[in-house]
Amino acid sequence: MSGFYPNVDPTYLFKRQGTANDPYIPLVQKITVKTQRVTLKEIPSYINKVKVSFTNGTALTEVTGTTISANEYRVDYSTGMVHFNSSENDKELKFEYLGIGHVNIGANRILLNTSATNNEEVSVQEIIDDQIDLYTKAVESKQLIETNQAAKKSDLAATNAQLADKASKAEVSVERERISNLVANAGDTDGNAELLDMRVGFDGVIYQTAGEAMRATGNYLTNEDQKWEV
Repeated sequence: MSGFYPNVDPTYLFKRQGTANDPYIPLVQKITVKTQRVTLKEIPSYINKVKVSFTNGTALTEVTGTTISANEYRVDYSTGMVHFNSSENDKELKFEYLGIGHVNIGANRILLNTSATNNEEVSVQEIIDDQIDLYTKAVESKQLIETNQAAKKSDLAATNAQLADKASKAEVSVERERISNLVANAGDTDGNAELLDMRVGFDGVIYQTAGEAMRATGNYLTNEDQKWEV
């Protein structure tokens, strides 16, 4: 009776024969110890053993007992897991061995208990998919923020251009009022053109006297806390 179930991710052992046509492969890995253990990329050859050394080349000693002291390690040759003393945590070590094969397990077949109360389980594949989804949303949000920032910069530039144009138009309007006032009163009392020009205020309003125009300017500078310049 066949034990193969279609459409189900396979869990299988890939094993080399250790022959001339299918030899074990030499592997060298540098791995940092976490929680007193590391997992090798492949299952190591028991006959050839696993050699472990520090980054300075000093070799550690392999033991087979349950007690592991500093500078010692124990290898589980059925799973490819290497155990250490807690003093080796966070240290990068060099591993040399012959790989005889490895075990493949589908990510959706590895279940994790995510709740201490209701035994709710989630697969590693679901966690990976959630992380990919979060990354995609983060990229989309970043692109949206950059687009909005570019649009705001464009709007600000357009607004500044409009304000500059309005200021220019206001200045032109003031000058026109000055010229019109001078032309209209050009035939008045000799030497009075300068006084007539002074009646046109900074805001384009023609005041009755030059004094009124000057007082209006002074009031504006005082009330609006503007800088006085001569």
